[in-house]
Amino acid sequence: MKVTLLVSPLCDPSLEAAKFVSRFCLERGLEYEEVSVRTMEGQRMALRAGVKLLPALLIDGKLVHQGPISEEALRRIVEQAED
Repeated sequence: MKVTLLVSPLCDPSLEAAKFVSRFCLERGLEYEEVSVRTMEGQRMALRAGVKLLPALLIDGKLVHQGPISEEALRRIVEQAED
C-alpha cells in the first residue's frame, strides 16, 4: 500500500499532518510519499485526483481524505483500505 500526502509548505495543517503521517507509515511499514502542490508533479496529482483542500491523502493513487486529519482518522482510513 502506498500512502501519498499532498501538502503545501504554506499550510500549517499540511505540515502538521506530514509529521504524523510519515511516522505512522514508518511504524506500519507502509510506503510513504510526500508531494508539494508547489511542484508540477504535485499539481498534476492534485488535478487528477480532484483535490480541493489540503492536506490531501491518497492511498494507491485514490483520494481518501481532504483537509486537516487526526491520527485517529488516519488509522481508520488505513485500516479500511487494508480490508
